[in-house]
Amino acid sequence: TAYGKLDELSKAAFPPKEYERAVDLFCARLFMSWETSQFTISTAEPEPAEKNVGFYLRPYGIVGGGTIIYAREGTGKSYMLQIMAVSIAHGFDGLWPVTQGLVCYLNLERDGQGLARREYYIRHAIGITDHSRVNYLHARGWSLRAVQKTVKTFIQEHPGCILFLDSISRSDIGGSLIEDDTANNWTTLMNSLSRSWFAVGHTSKANNEEIYGSVHWMAGADLGIKLLSEQRGNAL
Repeated sequence: TAYGKLDELSKAAFPPKEYERAVDLFCARLFMSWETSQFTISTAEPEPAEKNVGFYLRPYGIVGGGTIIYAREGTGKSYMLQIMAVSIAHGFDGLWPVTQGLVCYLNLERDGQGLARREYYIRHAIGITDHSRVNYLHARGWSLRAVQKTVKTFIQEHPGCILFLDSISRSDIGGSLIEDDTANNWTTLMNSLSRSWFAVGHTSKANNEEIYGSVHWMAGADLGIKLLSEQRGNAL
């Protein structure tokens, strides 16, 4: 294709086989150059700039770390995730000590209008009168794999953005949730999208104590939170 775009003088000076070989070499060297530029080897600084662990939301959200919230269905995981996102986005420390930051909330589970309505009631309940500061990507029926480029572009344009994912089961990374490769590939993808992230996981009906699937779900996260709840009348 590239050869076909050359002018006649260039074609006469550059036979097709030689041109093909030159393009192959260029692509090989380009990839090698890109690959070696992605990583550096270094020693630790004599003294770290920050000696203490930083938190976006203490003690559940580490700066530069990932958090998984897990529980059985109906315990309020999505509500808890959204409350945390709103708290960080607005710098609201009425529930936890927070450091205000930019938030990208990836909603793969629910209708966008329903989630907007939830956030209105959350802000009303905790006394935030300002408009929403949470950036939402509503993609109900789609997967993390399908929207990863959109998310990556947004976060590249907004360095330091904290990613919230609802939920792990909608990721479509390939394979079953009980497979180690699935969990490892998901962790790799989340870490490539954002340094700091929160995600919702589920437990099995047989075991409410651990997240469903491979042990590498929790091994890949920096913090795991088992959410407990109780019902009192119509209040959760």
